[in-house]
Amino acid sequence: MLTFSKDAVQKQIMAEGIQLEVFGGDVPCVAVSGMTGAGLPELVETLSALAEMQELGAEETGMVQGHVLESRMQKGLGYV
Repeated sequence: MLTFSKDAVQKQIMAEGIQLEVFGGDVPCVAVSGMTGAGLPELVETLSALAEMQELGAEETGMVQGHVLESRMQKGLGYV
């Protein structure tokens, strides 16, 4: 199983030109784990706060769309 430190991931994101809040930018960063669920409540809280501050809303009907930032194929598990 591959593991990455939070700092290493944040530096890789910064290398792509995304300015994270922890480094003085305007993009929040929340560490989450899809395997353990750690950090998911903080992610929901952050998204809710951003949506409220920016007065974002969603249509009540229609398809939901999302984006995966990083994934890989693992034998026996499929895409992770």
